[in-house]
Amino acid sequence: MTCPGCNGKGKQITHPDAPLGTVYECRKCHGLFGSLYLGEFYQLVRLTWCRCQTDSAPDLTGRYFDFETLGSHGVDRRHGWFHEPCKGLLQVG
Repeated sequence: MTCPGCNGKGKQITHPDAPLGTVYECRKCHGLFGSLYLGEFYQLVRLTWCRCQTDSAPDLTGRYFDFETLGSHGVDRRHGWFHEPCKGLLQVG
């Protein structure tokens, strides 16, 4: 599977805490991508902005995500960058 963020190769995550959908981690940029149910997506990324950025930590390192999600309104694409410790959004799109 190819990462949509950097065209690197992805490996499937098989960790016991991983969502039931198909989630890949890019070996190059460590981005997450694949197909999930919408509820599973919310376990990985919150739909609120990250509030961790302060004067003491001005530079937050984001992790890329790009998922096809299936919810009550059908299939949708959700992609951007999130701050992994708090799961908050840094950039959408």
